Amino acid sequence: MCEFVKVISSKKGYIAQCIHCYGIEIVYGNCIIQLAEQQWASFLQYIQHVLQTHPHKNSPLKTIMLDIAATDFFQMYLTGSELNELLELLERADDELKAQKLIQSFNKTC
Repeated sequence: MCEFVKVISSKKGYIAQCIHCYGIEIVYGNCIIQLAEQQWASFLQYIQHVLQTHPHKNSPLKTIMLDIAATDFFQMYLTGSELNELLELLERADDELKAQKLIQSFNKTC
C-alpha cells in the first residue's frame, strides 16, 4: 500500500512520492494521476511537448486536451495558463526528485 509524501505543492495542486515503491501522485485541480516512477520522465516530456505544440495555448478556454491514460476514458482539459502552471509544478517536482535521488546516492556510499 502506498504512503505518499508531498514533494512540492502549489495553490492548485501537489506532487507526492510513495516512500515504499517511489510511485508518483500528481494532484492538480480536481484530478489525481498516479504514475510508476518509470513513467515520470515520459509524462513530463509529454506535457512539455503539448505546451510547445498546441496552437491555442494562449486561449482562456479549456481547449487543451491531455490524453493522460492513452484511452478515451480519461481526458483532462486545461487552458493555456493552467497547462503552464501544471508544467511549472511538474518541473519543480522533477528538480526536487532529482535532488533527493542524488542525496540518497551519497548516503548509500557513506
